[in-house]
Amino acid sequence: MSIIKQTDKKTGITYAYETTYYWDKEKKQSRATRKCIGKVDRNTGEIVPTRGRGKKGEHKKDKTSVSKPGNEATTTRRHQFYGATYLLEALADEIGLTRDLEKCFPDIYKQILSIAFYLILEDNNPLYRFEKWNATHKHPYGENIASPRSSELFSSITDDGIGHFFTLQARRRIEEEYWAYDSTSISSFSETLAQIQYGKNKENDPLPQLNMLLVFGEKSGLPFYYRKLAGNIPDVITVKHLLEDMNILGFGKAKFVMDRGFYSEDNINGMYRERIKFIVGVRLSLKLIKTNLDLVYEDICMPMCYDESTSTYGYTVATDWDYTQTRPNKGDTIKESRRIYIHYYYSLDKMADETDAFDKKIARLHKELVSRIYVESHTKEYEKYFLISRDGHSVSYNVNSIKSAKKYFGYFALITNQKMDASMALHLYRMKDLVEKAFGNIKERLNFRRLLVSSEK
Repeated sequence: MSIIKQTDKKTGITYAYETTYYWDKEKKQSRATRKCIGKVDRNTGEIVPTRGRGKKGEHKKDKTSVSKPGNEATTTRRHQFYGATYLLEALADEIGLTRDLEKCFPDIYKQILSIAFYLILEDNNPLYRFEKWNATHKHPYGENIASPRSSELFSSITDDGIGHFFTLQARRRIEEEYWAYDSTSISSFSETLAQIQYGKNKENDPLPQLNMLLVFGEKSGLPFYYRKLAGNIPDVITVKHLLEDMNILGFGKAKFVMDRGFYSEDNINGMYRERIKFIVGVRLSLKLIKTNLDLVYEDICMPMCYDESTSTYGYTVATDWDYTQTRPNKGDTIKESRRIYIHYYYSLDKMADETDAFDKKIARLHKELVSRIYVESHTKEYEKYFLISRDGHSVSYNVNSIKSAKKYFGYFALITNQKMDASMALHLYRMKDLVEKAFGNIKERLNFRRLLVSSEK
């Protein structure tokens, strides 16, 4: 049995209810009954019985009796959920999250944890419903955080505090794992946020956007760094900002996994310069990659190169990278060779998918030519894959061009500056899916597909 207090929103009066729990044998679940026992005095907090709510058979008090002086003892009981928040508190302690937050934000770390727990457990509910959640759940802060207070809380979190937090979290894992790095775009209707700019939106949203960068630990599965940049900055440029932050935060020996959208000669040179280990996806059309692939093309699809766990063939080539570093203060440029490893892969599934898509495209182009329903944007492909007479009546396939296009179907490549076999490199590279899943959580579960704010803080 417990006493629960509930406020009537229309009258503003708080009533006290006596709740009794029992087991329903028919429905096989716990049930509850409750009975109003009185109103809660706003000044004293005492429960004042209402008329007709007393126990049956209770004798009326003598109107002439005088109450004894002194305060009556009252007991307030609350029924709250603790299982889920207890689990989250244990996890936060285990990964050092609570300790790091306390060091960086000593006055508000409990509020930060409570809001994080709320966002996890309440899915898409907005933050103004925290008051209701607070009444039914035990959490680190233990008190209500009203909507205006939460805005003040977010505004009080400084860039220095965030940077310190990143550093503490990174030091817990920096020697142990590769870091998966990726970016996403978040759209907004705001006209006041400085970083909201038009750029290449990854979900083809026509609105302006900002770009969010995120770093995840490959082994721990935990994030520990993010940064927001203007929406018109392409992925390949963001690596420059990442390397700058690595120096500022003192991360030291870092190991990154990136997809091919982040590849550029400047980025590879920058990671060599900062002594950062990397695994980066690359396009087969790059001169260095294609030249070396042609040399080992017939050696890749051999039984000794097959990895059953990934259903791919893998082959590693050690070669040289032409490293350059411009030194403005000395007015010169360093040019030297650095060791780089190219991992080539062949996947039967990838080959089948690419062949199917290509053959369908060729069939569609042929149909357009034969029926003389030309599409202007397809002109280059008509010329590349077909032999067309001047009058357009004769259309035949350019077999050599089609064979050349299909030669590399099923192949893909990674580059790294750390010696490892092709199987390990591919395993580490595929772990970057952690970041993509994290972006899914941010956009779907945390309702971050749109920026619902109008100020920077």
